[in-house]
Amino acid sequence: MDDQVSTAATKARVSITAQERARRRAAIDYGRGSVRLEGFVVSDFAEEMNRRYIDGEITSEELTAAINKRHGL
Repeated sequence: MDDQVSTAATKARVSITAQERARRRAAIDYGRGSVRLEGFVVSDFAEEMNRRYIDGEITSEELTAAINKRHGL
């Protein structure tokens, strides 16, 4: 998987509901807040992947895989 999930896979996604989008945003906001409390800043790359997850372009698994790959995990 590339740092950015493939465009073909992105276009194949089904729209998510407003409720699911809100749930995803709340989860990302909670994680971001936790990271900030520890004194760290979320990278631009991670923020872009978070946006794509919130918008339903990628799954949670794809989000995790992209960030792990970016950091050599």
